Parts: sequence; structure tokens; C-alpha cells
Amino acid sequence: MHRSLATLGTLALALAVAAQQPNILLVIADDLGLDPVPGYMAGPEKATMPNLEALMAQGLTFDNVWANPLCSPTRSTIITGRYGFRTGVLNPGALSLLPADEITLHQYLSNIGSGYASCIIGKWHLGGSQPDPTYPNTMGVPHFAGLLSGAVNSYNNWPLTVNGTTSPSTEYITADLTDRAIDWIDQQTTPWFCWLAYNAPHTPLHRPPLFMHSQVRYPPTKPASMPTPCPTTWRWWRAWTMNWAD
Repeated sequence: MHRSLATLGTLALALAVAAQQPNILLVIADDLGLDPVPGYMAGPEKATMPNLEALMAQGLTFDNVWANPLCSPTRSTIITGRYGFRTGVLNPGALSLLPADEITLHQYLSNIGSGYASCIIGKWHLGGSQPDPTYPNTMGVPHFAGLLSGAVNSYNNWPLTVNGTTSPSTEYITADLTDRAIDWIDQQTTPWFCWLAYNAPHTPLHRPPLFMHSQVRYPPTKPASMPTPCPTTWRWWRAWTMNWAD
């Protein structure tokens, strides 16, 4: 069964209200710029993101936020609270290995006896050029299920690692990660911290399954009457149309 982020967000809110300590759901997108996101860069036509728009309307958005322009340094900064030049995680390739003596957020929650259950569902990309499938657990993540490397060759055929064991998966990765996060949350009886790191919308460019979006079906060649979308979303729509079947 494929479930949406709206379901995930509703579940997170309901459980947070009931718990003595707030539950925490951290969702990380991959290679997502501001140009297709509602609420930023007025002018270009945006991708349809009703769930994100609802979260923005009910919460806080930030106009001045900085991140590393590369994947692994950003992830290492979030999970350790330390800049990449201090941890040595400086790029998404050979210098993407998080040193074993760094303390991750998950390890810290355990060290202080916080009472939180924690996990990482999704993309890791902190294991260097040849990632060890046990390394997320070694670094203090009690439950890991997802992708060790930086990208997949196909969203429908990718290596799934669950707590040190890797096997091929033919599930659409975005939907699979969402389902796994919901399943993990459903199993918790204490306050929880769920780090949900999608590899989307990272390449390869493709058309997602139709059940996952309601975007207008743009043709391969843009008609003169069509509003001009921002460059990023136009490249995506063009990639989608190449895979459409009548």
C-alpha cells in the first residue's frame, strides 16, 4: 500500500499531541532548489505541492537559510552539528566518510538517556566511496532502512539496506521510504525521532508514478500559449514526457 506525506504528517501531529515529549519528523529532500517550491521566487510557475503548501501555511518558513551546495557535507552537518571542514566530510565522493569518532544526533539522544526512539529512513551517503552496510548502525543509528550511496540508477530498481543487510528492491523508492517511515512510527511506544531522507528529486530524471502527483501533462514541445515554468521544473516535465505512453 502506498501512503502519502499528508498521512505521515497527520500521524506525526496526532502522536506528538498525545506524547509528553514532542515527536520529531525530519524530512530531507535531495537536490531540491527553491525555484520549483511554492512561496519562493515569485514569478515562475511552480510544481504542484499541496501538502508542502499546507505545512508552510500552518508553520514557519525561513527566508535566510544556508546549506552546503553538496549532499554529504550538508547531511554530516545536520547529523553532527559540525561543519564539514571540521569532520572532513567535504564532498559526495571520496571525502564523504563520516569519521567513526564523530557523535551523531542519534547517538547523542541515546547517550543522554533522552527516552527517544530514533531511526534513519532513506539516504545515508556518509560512508565514503565503498560504504559499509553496517556503518549507519555503527554510528549510533538504532534502525536504518534505505540507500547507502548518493543516487540510484533507477527509482524502481535499487539496493535497499536494512540494518546491515543489503538486497535488491523493485519498489518505487519514494513510496517505499514513505511506507517504511509510517510503519516504523506505528511501532513506537515512546517519543520518537524519525529522520526521513528522500533521494528525490535527485537524478535520474523521470516521470513519477501517476498516483504520486497531479501535475499537468506538459507535451515535449512547449506551445506558445503555455505559461513558462521555472527552468528546473521544465527540465523535469520534459523528462517525464519522454516516458509517457498514450
